[in-house]
Amino acid sequence: MAIAIFFFSCSSQKLKEISFREAQNYFVKNTFNTEQIVSKKITSLSELNHFFGSATVMGSDGKPTEINFETEFVVVVICPETHFTSQFTSIKLVEEEENKVNIEYKIITKEKQTYSVVPFSLMIVGKEHVDKHFVLKQY
Repeated sequence: MAIAIFFFSCSSQKLKEISFREAQNYFVKNTFNTEQIVSKKITSLSELNHFFGSATVMGSDGKPTEINFETEFVVVVICPETHFTSQFTSIKLVEEEENKVNIEYKIITKEKQTYSVVPFSLMIVGKEHVDKHFVLKQY
């Protein structure tokens, strides 16, 4: 009975989901190349500008999402360049341990295109989580 109680208490442990905002209207610069899916923590505007360019489009929501690096930082997941339409779905940041956060994500790959893209997800997170270690976890 003690073993059953132990296993029940371990399995009922709630993991904390960390909220974030998804940044819009950015693109990965062609100077960044990767052969595998990678994640990166970005803590300054100059670092963001090193990896990303802004992709302003017409309309009221056409400007890139503003990021205040005084109170926020960015966690990004970047895929290798592909000729297939690819989309991140169900992306979550889940705190597994005190200093470890899983970046849980799914990628849906669709039809082949005549041009290449670099799929990515740019997440804006509150600075209170900046010292945590972020780990990719595809499901």
